[in-house]
Amino acid sequence: MAGVVGGVGGMRDADDEVQGKVEEVRAALIAALVTEGTSCPADQELKALSYTTQVVAGTNYFVKIQAGTDILHARIFCGLGGEAARLASININVSEDSPIDHF
Repeated sequence: MAGVVGGVGGMRDADDEVQGKVEEVRAALIAALVTEGTSCPADQELKALSYTTQVVAGTNYFVKIQAGTDILHARIFCGLGGEAARLASININVSEDSPIDHF
């Protein structure tokens, strides 16, 4: 999914493609949550709820994720040429109502 070049696109409901990106970076997400002091078991379901994209030298996916009873935002970067997805950043101080902004 391409967004606006350089800008962040509109919010969309998560789909199988975005859930797949979350699964690709699952281990990094769990490790980041533990580093942030959040208790998150390795087998925790991570459900993509909504997302937006930003086209840069690849695509940033800004994804709202439900992890148990917690909500977090993750920026997942996918480079050009089929590079593997990687976790770029997380924001754990959010609620279900929090808009996804660039972070």
